[in-house]
Amino acid sequence: MISAVNATAQGVYRGITIGEFAREALHDGAHGEIYAVFDNSIYLRSSTGAWACLLDSNAQDGPLHVRVTPAFEPRKFGLRGTSWDACNASVFTPSASVALRAAQVWIPEPLINAGARRFISCDIPRQWLMNRGPALNGLLGFGPTTMWPASAQQAVRTLQQCLCDQSETVPTTVVEQLLGAGPGLTPTGDDVLAGAVLALHTLRPATAVSLAHAIRARLHLTHPISAALLSTALRGQCVRSAHEVLAGLISGELEPRTLNQLDQLGATSGWDLLAGMLTVTNRTWS
Repeated sequence: MISAVNATAQGVYRGITIGEFAREALHDGAHGEIYAVFDNSIYLRSSTGAWACLLDSNAQDGPLHVRVTPAFEPRKFGLRGTSWDACNASVFTPSASVALRAAQVWIPEPLINAGARRFISCDIPRQWLMNRGPALNGLLGFGPTTMWPASAQQAVRTLQQCLCDQSETVPTTVVEQLLGAGPGLTPTGDDVLAGAVLALHTLRPATAVSLAHAIRARLHLTHPISAALLSTALRGQCVRSAHEVLAGLISGELEPRTLNQLDQLGATSGWDLLAGMLTVTNRTWS
């Protein structure tokens, strides 16, 4: 076991906030390996298949996120495959550590009385959404691209039609065509499904359960990190800005400032999440 005794002072960090599911993954006694190291984040996978992501303090809160201070240098924790252990409310690798005892647990605030509103209508200026990603372009009526095939675009339309018809089930072929489809570490199709199931958790819980079951059985069709992030949406949680945008859609008071927070999520991931939410809602373009 790695401990505070043999962890060096190369990287000593303190958690500011920790997502609910990250806390589950990093409980005392947990251990695992670094799955991936990026410029601004590290993904940890436990021996039981649970996940957590260490990020800089400027990142958004999320169910798998641990925001840390001081200025985060991910490579101080080691390379892919480096072992980690959790003990004494801290996470250790041989070269770095994060103290979690004082980290505030982040859980998204529930949307009060939202469940009674089965469908919502939000008048969104078209120019807010143009060229924001392949899935949104498809909903706006633009054609497929080499990175977003016609089969995936048709799957989004089928998903939207099923949900607008108040169907409680979605064809499994739709899930299979979207999982892993499109560009990005979290492919566009995965983000669309995450946005849809997140909105359904709030507006139509029974349909959310059905769609989540179909997705969960097919998570092997996409990248493991994307599957981990999508799994949090299946449990009703996503990054902070996604919940804020959903709240704006439900209230009918969605502002450009709130939408622009989606730009912080990868190349188009935030906008792809929005596309998924819009398949659940009656939307109009002005």
